[in-house]
Amino acid sequence: GEVVVPARGHELVATDDTDILEGIARCCDDAALRARLREEAFVDKFSINFGMKLRNPVEETIFYLRNDDAIGRQIKREQVSCFAPSQFCEWYLRLYVRSRDDELCAAATLALTIWERQTFGRGEHDATIAPSPTRAAA
Repeated sequence: GEVVVPARGHELVATDDTDILEGIARCCDDAALRARLREEAFVDKFSINFGMKLRNPVEETIFYLRNDDAIGRQIKREQVSCFAPSQFCEWYLRLYVRSRDDELCAAATLALTIWERQTFGRGEHDATIAPSPTRAAA
């Protein structure tokens, strides 16, 4: 599964992947599945940004007028299109399970959901876990 890390949760990015996996595994009720999850799963964190981390790329851009291309100018935030984002970096956390065992995958998904709610204080309908792609039937 995949979790979108909220802006206030960016300190999680500095946390070791093993510690995050341990936290997720602790959310699994079944001891045997919890042990298997620790052995057969791993966490991956990554970010999507505009190549400037948390900085606004528009603030670093020089704009030129059509009739005066000799002098470049910076523009203010209120002059930028409303389509320009206000957040420039988004972090994701993915939990991968090496096994194709349906019971383990279901336990991992549930544990990730519980961990997300506990970590970010999201409600039942606020979860941002992306569904896993479906497998073709054999």
